[in-house]
Parts: sequence; C-alpha cells; structure tokens
Amino acid sequence: MSERTMPDDVAPGGGLALPGARLGRKLVWAGRALLRAFSQIVLSEARPTAVLLALAAASRPPSLVCGIACALAALATARAVGLEGAAEGGGAYGANALFVGLAVGHVAGLTAAALALALALGALCAFVVAAGIAVLTRGWALPVLSVPSVALALLLRGAAGHLPLASGPLATSVAPLGAGPTALLVSLGTLVFAPTWKAGLLVAAALLWHSRIGFLLACLAGATLLVLAETLQIGRPATLVAVFNGCLTAVALGGVWFVPSRSSFALALAGALAAGLVAWGLAAPWQLLGWPLSVLPFNAASLLFLVACRARLRDDHPKSVDFLPGTPEQNLAVFETRLRRGLNPAAPFAVAFSFPFQGEWLCTQGVDGPLTHQGAWRHGFDFEIRDAGGSFHRGFGRDIGDHHCYGLPVIAAADGTVVKVVNDVPDNAVGTIDVARNWGNLVLLWHAPGLYSLMAHLQPGSPTVREGQSVVRGQALGACGNSGRSPRPHLHFQLQATAVVGAPTLPCAFAVAVKGDAQGGLALRSAIPAVDDRWSNLAVDADSLAAFDFPLGRSWNYQLEGTGVRGWETISVEIDLLGETALASDKGRLAFRRTANELLTTTCAAAPDSFLQLVRMALPSVSMGAPGRARWRDWLPSADWQGRRPLWRDLLAPFVPNQGIEMEYRLDRLDRLGGGLLVVEGQAVSRAPRGLPSVRTRALWAPGEGIVQIDVATPRGLRSARRAAVPVLVPSRRREETSHENTSGPVRAGAKRDSVFLARGGPVKTQAGPPPAPPRDRGRLSP
Repeated sequence: MSERTMPDDVAPGGGLALPGARLGRKLVWAGRALLRAFSQIVLSEARPTAVLLALAAASRPPSLVCGIACALAALATARAVGLEGAAEGGGAYGANALFVGLAVGHVAGLTAAALALALALGALCAFVVAAGIAVLTRGWALPVLSVPSVALALLLRGAAGHLPLASGPLATSVAPLGAGPTALLVSLGTLVFAPTWKAGLLVAAALLWHSRIGFLLACLAGATLLVLAETLQIGRPATLVAVFNGCLTAVALGGVWFVPSRSSFALALAGALAAGLVAWGLAAPWQLLGWPLSVLPFNAASLLFLVACRARLRDDHPKSVDFLPGTPEQNLAVFETRLRRGLNPAAPFAVAFSFPFQGEWLCTQGVDGPLTHQGAWRHGFDFEIRDAGGSFHRGFGRDIGDHHCYGLPVIAAADGTVVKVVNDVPDNAVGTIDVARNWGNLVLLWHAPGLYSLMAHLQPGSPTVREGQSVVRGQALGACGNSGRSPRPHLHFQLQATAVVGAPTLPCAFAVAVKGDAQGGLALRSAIPAVDDRWSNLAVDADSLAAFDFPLGRSWNYQLEGTGVRGWETISVEIDLLGETALASDKGRLAFRRTANELLTTTCAAAPDSFLQLVRMALPSVSMGAPGRARWRDWLPSADWQGRRPLWRDLLAPFVPNQGIEMEYRLDRLDRLGGGLLVVEGQAVSRAPRGLPSVRTRALWAPGEGIVQIDVATPRGLRSARRAAVPVLVPSRRREETSHENTSGPVRAGAKRDSVFLARGGPVKTQAGPPPAPPRDRGRLSP
C-alpha cells in the first residue's frame, strides 16, 4: 500500500497515527490534489505549472477562492464515497470542479451565497465526473476531459439567477480583439477567468514549463485564430473564448493524444480551427443565457477529432499515443525510441517472422533484386549457403547434390496453417529452369488475415505437411531443392496478402536475426536482408534464458555515486493490473518484458538521477545468446546521455529526428571472479573527438539475483551504482529509504567502492559490505 492510498489513521510505518498526524496527512493530500487540479487545466501533472496557474487565477480573488472551495468539495466527496481514483487525488474530479468554481466566483463574486453554491456544485461534480468516466472512458474509451464542468454550467446559470451578479461576460467590448502578443496573452488569461495580459503571461509561463512543444502548439493555434478573427472582424468576447479553447485543443491533439510530428501539428491546427468555429457559432445563442462558453468548444472539437481518427485504416500520420501519456516531449521520446529500437506497434504486421532455415545462409537476391525480384514481386528473398572458400557447391557444382543448401531443412518462419502444398515438380538440372511451373514445389502458410508466407523451389517429395495442418515456428516443412524457375538450388521466401501461389509480395522484416558469423554475429531485433549478408536465427542459450529475469516481489538497495547522483535508492519488481512488469522506486518506473529471445526494457519514466536511468542505459536489452558470443545493438535517446536539451531543440523536436546514439552490447562470463557472474558491456558505435566511444557502460549480473553493479560513462561524467548482495523484502519504500538498519550488510555511505570498469578478472566482489578498493590504473574508464 503506497503512502498516497494509506488510510489517514495508519502511520507510514504501521500502527495508528496520532490525531495531529492524521490532520497533517489530510492537509498534505488536499494540497497535492489541488495542485494536480490546477495543473490538469493545461493537461499537465507538473507542480510548478500548477503554481503558475494558481497565481494567474489569484488575480481574481473571488474566482480563486470559489474555485478552491469547489475543487475541495468535489475531492472530499469523491474520497468519502470511494469513487475510482479519488484516494490518489484524482485529477478529473479536481480539475472539473475547479473550472466550475472559477466560474462561480466570476459570476457571483465572493459572497456567502457564492461559496455555498460552489460547495454544492463541487459535491455534485464528483458524481457527474464519475458518471462521465463510466460512460466516456469505460464505455467508449474516450477521455472525460472537462465535459462534466460543461454540464454543470447549465445548473450554474440557473442558480446564478438567484444571486447578485458580480460580473457579466468575460469581455463586454464588441470591438475586435486584435492579433498581437497582448491579445494572445489576454485570451490565455481567460482560461482561468482572468482576461488580463498579466494573468495570460502566467498561463503562458505555465504552458512553457509544462512543455515547449505544447507552448509552440498553443502559440501557433492562438495566432491563427487571432488573425482569422481580425480578418473577419469578430467581436472581443467570442474571440477570447475561441482562442483559449483553440490553444487547449491544439495542445491536446498535437502533443498529448498524438505523437508530436508535422502531421500532428496539422491536426492540431485543424482542431483549433474547429474549436474556434464552435465558439464563434455558439457565442450569440449562449450569450442569451448570460453564461460564457468556457471550455465547451475544446471538449466538442477534441472529442470530434478523437472519434474521427479511429476510423482510419492505419494508425499513422499522426500516430496516436497508445501508451501512458506524458508531456509532448515524453511522448515523442518514447515513440522515437520504439521506432529506433524496432518496437513500433504500428509496424506492418503483428506477426514476427524468423528465417525459414537452420544454420547460417547467405542472401543472394533481396528487395529489388536484379533478376526476378522486380515490380509486384520486389519484396522477395533468395537464400543459399556459401562455404568459407566463397563457393556455393563442392567441386564444379554440376550436380544439384553438390550444392551446399540442397536437401537442407526448410522450416516455418512463424506459427500458421498450411493452405497449399505442391510436391510433384521434378528438380531441374543445374543451369536449366522450368517456366511452366514457375514456383516449383512449395508450401504456402496462412498466419493472419491477409498475411501468408511462401517457401518455393523445394525438393520434390520433401514437403512433410498437408493442407489444413497447423504448424509452429521452426517446424520442418520440407527441404531445399531446385524445382521451378530455379537454375541452381536455393530457397525463395516471400510474404503475400492472398492464398494465390505467387501473389504480389508484401514488405518483410525478420525478427531477432543474427547478421554475420552465427558463432559471434550481431543480433538484430528487426532486419531486412541485403545481398551477400550472412544470416541465421538466434540460438537461444538455456543458461542465459534462466539467468536474466527480475523475480516478482523482490526488492534491493542500491548506493549511487558519481556525476549528478548520490545516495540510496530502493528498487522493487512490480506488476500492474494490465500485466506489465516493471522496476519501480520512489523516483520512477522502468517497464520491462522478457521474451524467448531477450530481456527488454520498454518505457522509462524516472527522475534523471534515478538508478532506473542507469539500468535503461546499461541494460536496454539483453540478448539470450550464449555468453562470449552474444552481441547486439540498441538505441538510447539523447536525453539519456546528453542531459536536458536546450529550449530550441525541444521546439524543433517534432520536425527534426532525435539525435540519439546507437549502442553495441556484449554478454560474457566473469568465471574467474566466482559466483557465476555475467557481464554486459556496452559502448557507443559513434566515437568522441578523442577516438573513444562517447558512451560506455558495464553491468554485472548475478543469475537469479539480478543486477549487482552498474557503471555508466558519458560526456557528462561517470555514474555508478552498487547493490547489497542479499535482496531485501521491503514493506514500504519510503521506510526503506530512511532506515538502512534492516538491510543485509548495506554499503556504508563513505565506504570506498569498486568500479566495474576493470580489466577482466579484476577483484570485483559481491559479498555484503564494502569490498577492498581496486587498483586505480586497471582499466577504469574516465568520463
């Protein structure tokens, strides 16, 4: 149970809390919930953003007081009733009530009647938000946004008729607002019912703190709507509402629900124009009710575009955020990292294909091959075997049996069902072809709707499967032959969309492929073979597969030292309701998954000084190949090794590819150290000006026990982490951070430490307590 969800009468360490402590916990919870409510006005979670927005609202004290009262009433009601997410200070409850309360203060001023109305509407808002979550989120998988606050606006208008009005519409002038920076700031201030340039400046600062990309989106949308309003001579009240609604819509569509890109910016501007049209179109009838439009145009335009984009045949351009959303910069970093690492879920096919052969083969014709892979059949592949002397056959190769690949097994590239088998076409003599039966003997497999694989030119009589039979990846299908249009023995492989033999090809990439020597080649998560490249499937090592795992429920203490990091951090292994496993601490979370081929870290949401960031750099993935032979590459975002990027880079990030870095890793054993330790060493493929890799990492791993030690050297300096040897089961992370007496032999804060950047076989120890300091000149890497 985390501290945020712990009952008020329970102390963090267990037992009953004193009355004063309970009151303190309630006040802390209320303060955090209020900050979250303010930050969610601009779709943020950052507390500095919340403070700036609260300061902007404070320029109108009646609105601020009524807004806080309404938000607290909603949060307290939701928590008392036990509504979903209320115990964690649910942002939807607070943000919607905050909007309503700001409107109450603006319309009715700061009176006893206004406060009573704010409290009543806040309590009611909790139930309206819960109903919105049930209908929109649970039923239609749509965000609830601020739809509840729009619904409560009608009740406010009716109740305000019995109260003395403190102010009318947000602006009474019918003159155009203008199109300068001041007009934009005044419009942004309207978001918190404070239409002044000073309040707008604070709102703009809040947006800039939250996201540079979001700030750019808001500025582009606001400027576009202001120019349009000036051109059409639209009055001030409608323009104020149109601009801030358009800015919100642009931020939401351009960076929160869609990955920032050129296409998302275009969608954001279209959404902003739609929000502006809604505001201008409803301004006159809504004004008759005496109530401003508030955030109705934002909700209408956002939901319209979200629903419409679901009708696309392909989730791309712009790509929707199909992971836990963060800031636009975070969303972009996660997506770019997935693309560079070959983890894009929007890849052409959900099925991963292995090579249809065993051992090491050579690609003799690939995509757009000069012989037969042209036009509609451009995405085919031909494979043969070439020996160390560069020959495809023994002797002169006049007989098909002299060719190294002839008669070798052909296997299923993925699970599927056999839909076509041909096995009666005779082999050709070397140098001749059979154009009447172009594809020769073959096996055609169905893998998914619209996805088939074809293996052709097989040996006659070799197919061992029958039509309608289910097969699994790696199952033998037949043997390589020389039938059909094949002048010499080889295997042809292609993907196609129909069950017609020899249909036009589909693009194909092979998963977890090893390029080069099968005994020490480079493992790639996704590969498109090129001519003269040698390829094989990854040979999974049973010992590696058993060693690399994070057991659920385990926790460890790590001591961090180096540039920008120092202190202790407790790491635990968790699993969420969706089944995603992760390493978690009070500083963030690093999701990971283990497949039959690798241990893979995925989404990292952690503080820059967290141990999890070191894991992300030193162990982004671990290939399950044999130690001493396993070698693979991965990709790190620039933020992992360069630190915080300057402002201008964030602004240009949606239009300029992220300048990350490609890393190459190796797996080996440290047998001479004892204990069966494994080491994963990594270095950047690119070189620094002095000729050294710009990033170097090394991680020690104890089979079944996890990470022992990590060192990371970047241009920013050297950072290290070392673990107590015995895992610690921790009931409360915060308790573990503040008290180390219960750990099994933790490293003392001032103790000297080993560096894992040592010559192989150096004196690295894993027993509890500080080890003897190693010699300082034995291979230690400098930053």
